[in-house]
Amino acid sequence: MIAASAPGKVILVGEYAVLDGAPALAMGVDRRVNAHWHPRKSGGIELDLPPLTDKPLTLPLGESDWTRAVGDHQSHLCSALGALQRLIEHGEPAWLAGPSTLHVDSRALYADTAAKLGLGSSAAVAAVVAGMAMRSRHGKAPAPADLHAVVRALPSHVQGSGLDLAAVIHGGVIEYRLGSASPHPPTWGAVPWPDSLSGLIVWSGETASSSNFVARYQAWKEAEPQAWSRQFRVLQQLAEASIKALKSSDIGGFIESLADYSQQTGTMGGLMGACIATPTHRQLASMARAHGVMYKPSGAGGGDIGVVLSTDIDATQAVKAAMADAGFWAMALTPSEDGLTFESKPQA
Repeated sequence: MIAASAPGKVILVGEYAVLDGAPALAMGVDRRVNAHWHPRKSGGIELDLPPLTDKPLTLPLGESDWTRAVGDHQSHLCSALGALQRLIEHGEPAWLAGPSTLHVDSRALYADTAAKLGLGSSAAVAAVVAGMAMRSRHGKAPAPADLHAVVRALPSHVQGSGLDLAAVIHGGVIEYRLGSASPHPPTWGAVPWPDSLSGLIVWSGETASSSNFVARYQAWKEAEPQAWSRQFRVLQQLAEASIKALKSSDIGGFIESLADYSQQTGTMGGLMGACIATPTHRQLASMARAHGVMYKPSGAGGGDIGVVLSTDIDATQAVKAAMADAGFWAMALTPSEDGLTFESKPQA
């Protein structure tokens, strides 16, 4: 048996601008995807994928397209099954030749069976499945940069900066930047997280498609290059300032830069015709300001999650209680120092 685990993630700063070379800051968080693979004596390929499946799904051996094996009532599985099949084909194709069980539990990154929290579940699942497959094939854990490159190159991977994937592979807090030219790989490294900062992850209650928002951003960039260039420079400067402030322990400057970045992405949403700062995000920001703390959407916006940050733990707890009273789910923003981890053990 091979087992693996990877954290969810939040993006702290650099959304959108990271696609064009600006730095970004992301954090692995203490909610994890857990997975294991083991051979079976007979049968087909058994997939146990909570919360996507409420019971294991068995696929016949030799099926070239897993999506054909699901019925109309399971059409919501097609995207996930196609992605899993590509990950295994490129990582360890021998897994497809014999009876086996693949268990991937991503419930910790879902609000319910249908709603992702926006904590990077797709990236975490990709990391654990591709990582286990590559470990099985090569007899050792893949180097983080190699795993990152393999998954990003797959057709089934959502095209973007790769920031989500790097965050769940590395864990902790990372600074991430794309290479200056397409053959150049991205770079990332750890950034210390100060004990004086307290924070929350807040679920807006609304799901959003990051890929749709990124597509809108790219279309706006192409249609309005001058407007895009002006806005990109502002976002790049704020991302650089926030990371510099965090590294120099200027916590007030860090929080202020994040607040400014959030305001500017909201402005950009209006320019590109997309509601990044939804009414719910604006409501949460207003509640945060009333308690003297900072709130910003995390990621592409349009729903999903936001983060609260403050140096006043009492104010953080007060806004958490206020948000709970208003019906919002929130958890502590705590870095998960462990990124992708592996465990090999005898099959029970």
